[in-house]
Amino acid sequence: MFVYYVVIGCICCLVIMDEYVKQRTSNTLKIKPQVFTSICIVSILALVAGLRYNVGTDYYNYYAAYDHYKEAPLILNDEPGLKVIARLSSKIYDDPATMMFIAAVVTVILMVITILRNSDMFGLSILLYIFLGCWHGCFNGVRQYLAAAVLFAGHHCIKEKKFLQWCVVVFLASMFHITAIIGVFFYFFPKIKISFKQLFLSIIGIYVGLQAYEKIFSFIGLLKNDTLDFTGVGSGYLTNSISPFRIAVAWIPVLFFLVFKKHYDLEDEKKHFYINMSLLHAILMTAASNSTYLGRVGIYTGVYNTIVWPLLIKEVEPRSRKVLLFIMLICYFLYWRTEATGPTLINFQWIFER
Repeated sequence: MFVYYVVIGCICCLVIMDEYVKQRTSNTLKIKPQVFTSICIVSILALVAGLRYNVGTDYYNYYAAYDHYKEAPLILNDEPGLKVIARLSSKIYDDPATMMFIAAVVTVILMVITILRNSDMFGLSILLYIFLGCWHGCFNGVRQYLAAAVLFAGHHCIKEKKFLQWCVVVFLASMFHITAIIGVFFYFFPKIKISFKQLFLSIIGIYVGLQAYEKIFSFIGLLKNDTLDFTGVGSGYLTNSISPFRIAVAWIPVLFFLVFKKHYDLEDEKKHFYINMSLLHAILMTAASNSTYLGRVGIYTGVYNTIVWPLLIKEVEPRSRKVLLFIMLICYFLYWRTEATGPTLINFQWIFER
């Protein structure tokens, strides 16, 4: 855990230093970080993720499959994305660690740069990127986080109402993980106006989702050209429930918005888009609450909350904002310590120690 604390400390120092430089240069109205700060933040997060060794549930499985990946034929309906990275790795430096390094660096760079470009409070967003588990999530679900990073980096196509371009983004993401195809539906959800009526309809949607697990598993099996095993070693992963704590955390920004809705400009397209994506995340996590496997859909939507919170908090009166930020970061830090870390993540090792 020491490495993670050092990373968090470095991020905090960089954010404070960036604010100090803005004040000294009378540039306090600028909400984006300085170029130097951005480079440092991206570099720290990408290098720590890329230079880890055997950290993350699936790390060694991918590490051991490197020779297969670099030799396997590239077939469109067989998720060839990581195989392309493996082949590229073999040309650069033929070692499984190179593949894992490239995968992690691409994932982190795509996500963090997208956050820095879109957030109104970049320091808060980067800390949430860590505390919500989005950063070290890529230590576990390597391919699915690559797919999520591609979708997140291309979500501007939704905001700009470019459906065909968004379909291309979804196609590229599905080359890493076929479940990314769900991204097609993301295009239509942000058009909905969030309200208590919409919340009621969402509850109905959640109920329907909870009753449709068998059909969903069959559809995923069809996409993967495989059958999901409910009796074998991995059956618990399919049928185990998601922690209620994680589901509650997914709903907090949505409920915060609904409680203080009258204080927000509901015609603000940016706010409307990201709050709707936060609602979609909460709905999907609740609908998937009885299956850890289906709960991984939250990988595609959870990262939007890193941008939602700054949009909600910046409207708060300055003095109250500081108190709220302090309380919020403490709570999310505790969440990260209890829910978003696991035995395969705590004992961090560098690739140089293998």
